Amino acid sequence: MNWINVVLGLWMFISGFISGIVHNRTGALINDLAVGVLVAVFGILTAVRRWPQWINVAIGIWLIVAALAIPSASTAAWNNLVFGILILIFGSWASLMPA
Repeated sequence: MNWINVVLGLWMFISGFISGIVHNRTGALINDLAVGVLVAVFGILTAVRRWPQWINVAIGIWLIVAALAIPSASTAAWNNLVFGILILIFGSWASLMPA
């Protein structure tokens, strides 16, 4: 299991409710809630299979693109950018580790 991505997924889920990171758009909040759950679930699924981490790689790329699509440099956008990069890195690392 890739515990790092499980923790990052949990952070993405709860970050939408933390003062200072709260999104001013409902779509961005729903995106982070869904992404957080998916990253955590796919991190847990790596205990059985290796392929779920490739989905986390794609989700990390999605978070980076979504952060850059937000027109303002808000705390939520920075949160998505930083955690998108981390999810991408740790998802790639877990995918390439020998079984």
